[in-house]
Amino acid sequence: GDGPELKKLKKNAPSNVEFTGKCSRESLEQYYKNARGLIFPGIEDFGIVPVEAQSFGCPVIACAGGGALETVINGKTGVYFYEQTAEAVREAVYESEDTRYNVSDFEKNIKRFTNSSFRKKFIREVENII
Repeated sequence: GDGPELKKLKKNAPSNVEFTGKCSRESLEQYYKNARGLIFPGIEDFGIVPVEAQSFGCPVIACAGGGALETVINGKTGVYFYEQTAEAVREAVYESEDTRYNVSDFEKNIKRFTNSSFRKKFIREVENII
C-alpha cells in the first residue's frame, strides 16, 4: 500500500525490502504465487490477508492469536510464532522454510472460507436457533 507510514518504513528498511505501493490483482497474485511465505505479525479478529495468501498456496507465518488461529493450520498451511519479537518471527521463518507443504492442505483449508461454505454454515446456525 501507500499509507502514512510509508516514508518512515522506506527509510528504516534494509536494502532487500521492496515497497510495491498499490498493485493490481494480477500483480498481487504473482507476488503470492512466488513468495516463500507471508509474514502476518498482527493480531486481527479475522484477517483476510492470510486467507488470501493461502488461496495461492503461499504459507503464512502468523502470530498465534486472533483470527490466524482459525485461518492458518500450524504445520500444514503455515507456522505460528508465539511472541511478537524479531527472534520469534525469525525462528518461525526458518521453521516454515523447513516445512514441506502440500497443495491439498491449502485447497482443503481455503474451502472453509468460500461463500457457499459460509452460507451453509449460516443457514445451519439459523435453523438450530429456530
